[in-house]
Amino acid sequence: MENRKRQYSRKMIEEAFISELRTKPLDKISIVQICKLADVNRSTFYANYLDVYDLMDQVSQKFFEKLFYKSVEQLGAPNPNGKKDSVRFVEQAIYATLEEKELCALLVGSFHSGSFTNKLLDILLDWSTERYMAYSGKDPVRFRVENTMVMGGALVLWRRWIEGGFRESPELVISAVHRFVEANTARVWNQTSGRN
Repeated sequence: MENRKRQYSRKMIEEAFISELRTKPLDKISIVQICKLADVNRSTFYANYLDVYDLMDQVSQKFFEKLFYKSVEQLGAPNPNGKKDSVRFVEQAIYATLEEKELCALLVGSFHSGSFTNKLLDILLDWSTERYMAYSGKDPVRFRVENTMVMGGALVLWRRWIEGGFRESPELVISAVHRFVEANTARVWNQTSGRN
């Protein structure tokens, strides 16, 4: 029973936080106001979160799990056919973004968004490096350095789409991100695995 109550309190706190994030930058959101909106006391807040930044991190983590881990899980084990993996991953990530449009826009547009996109970049780099190692068996240091540019560029395209209010169709965004990633990833894979 207490577990359910705690889950309910966390849900209410997170909803209140998202409500505040709609109108305020992260550094202007107060714990007092979150607790008032969530109808919980401050001790309940502190039993679950250290501060608003920790709350932001936990809300972001839930979003990452939905956006990224779900997409990766559906891809399965690494295989040498990176084209199929990248197309499917981009499609799944774009559609997962659309399922959580408002939250995604708030997280990307928040005062704290630099750490949000950096964390997402790190997750993407870890994933692509793991797949590179499974395929090539080579040292991933150069691949990871060069792939930072590729993944960073893809994240900029994704972020601009979100900041622009999702005006372009998901199919157009999928196509643009995929073409960008495909062209640059092929170059990076070939250079780092010694196939020029």
